Amino acid sequence: MSSLPSTLSEQSPFARWFAKPQLPEPLPLGGLRLPENLIYLDHAAATPLDSRVLEAMLPWMRELYGNPANRLHPMGEVAEHGLALARRIIAEAVGVDFDEIIFCSCATEANNLLLRGLVEHPLRKRSTIAVSATEHSSILTTLEALRPHGIRIKTLPVDAFGQISLESAAQNIDEDTLAVCVMDVNNETGIQQTKLNALAEIARRNGAVFHVDAVQGFARHHFHTGSTEFDTATLSGAKIYAGKGAAALIVRKKHPRIRIAPQLSGGGHEGGLRSGTP
Repeated sequence: MSSLPSTLSEQSPFARWFAKPQLPEPLPLGGLRLPENLIYLDHAAATPLDSRVLEAMLPWMRELYGNPANRLHPMGEVAEHGLALARRIIAEAVGVDFDEIIFCSCATEANNLLLRGLVEHPLRKRSTIAVSATEHSSILTTLEALRPHGIRIKTLPVDAFGQISLESAAQNIDEDTLAVCVMDVNNETGIQQTKLNALAEIARRNGAVFHVDAVQGFARHHFHTGSTEFDTATLSGAKIYAGKGAAALIVRKKHPRIRIAPQLSGGGHEGGLRSGTP
């Protein structure tokens, strides 16, 4: 009779996709080491890298390592093709257009690009941003930093179940509201905001940009334009077994169009909104 798996990780049907590589020698970490028999449960913060994702990434690191922005030679052309393929896959997964995806290094950068970009655009005419009381710090802290730009922050309270009061939203969102920021799934409580579409409708009636931090909800089947209304959204690979250092800001094409001032200047990458080698 075969023996039972000795650890929780071995019991998982997905365990074979996260096998730890055999290193020739221990990593030099100044004497630090993980506790034995560690069980990691903090997947809302970071996930392991799926071995299938690693296999898909390695050719672009070892062989096809050209700069997608330099298409004067075949290496750059092939790299640009790979970047376009990645953009198309993500766009189809969420139900948006190819050119509505803006790649960033992390979700915090994506949230900053949106908020700072909206506030600092020279044609901005509105002065209020409404935000749920349970948003991620990359939203709340950034909004506080934008107060010197004349921005007023209106906090939308949540009930005992983590849901935003629609009555409060209707009272606080008006024609001076520049954006409404609501998280899809909370990274600390795991609560899914079930009133996103109703909140999006309130924002739309008042001409405000409706932004969803979908870092925890992305790739969990429910976050798609077929079921969720949004104007802009933030995605991250670090929470879905895709590794750190890859994220995206979605900016939907609408009328009037969403105007964002770039936060990184340089070569005009990502439609001129986020310069830097992808």
